[in-house]
Amino acid sequence: MNALPRPPSGFTLPEVLTALAVLTLTAVLALPQLGQMRARAGVSAVAHELEALVQQGRAHAWATGEAVHLAFEWAASGACLLVHTGERGDCRCELPSAPAACQGTAQVLQQAHWPATSGVAVSANVSAMRLDALRGTVTPAGTVRVASPLGPALHQVVNVMGRVRTCVPASAPGWAGVAPC
Repeated sequence: MNALPRPPSGFTLPEVLTALAVLTLTAVLALPQLGQMRARAGVSAVAHELEALVQQGRAHAWATGEAVHLAFEWAASGACLLVHTGERGDCRCELPSAPAACQGTAQVLQQAHWPATSGVAVSANVSAMRLDALRGTVTPAGTVRVASPLGPALHQVVNVMGRVRTCVPASAPGWAGVAPC
């Protein structure tokens, strides 16, 4: 009895090379989109964090009856936002990530650091905002810009009533569901 020859198992070299070529092409086309998605996620997370910090400072001002300050600081190593009591300038960030230093009776309520290596740049058109407990207002009103070097950006606009509005600058379109600035 002659045994029938067994067909070879596995893949041939041309089949493997074709599959590798298809995978490589797919990866090359998808990588830029993945980078943009990651950049958008980072910008969105920081924008939401900023909004939460403003609202927490506002709530503390209302609850305690004392003014609260939002103080921004920038350096080559990154950006910092302090939410603190006391007077403007009573607390300072110790960049890049050390605890804040305050003088007098001032206290840090919240602190956020965004290192330059995080892939997200934070800037504002004001260096500090005061949340007034009696009037419930913010002075001065300001805009905080959150951007990625890859292009995605959002603005957090804090109005005089302390409300935060998120918008997309004209230079960074494409955010679904977010109004343009």
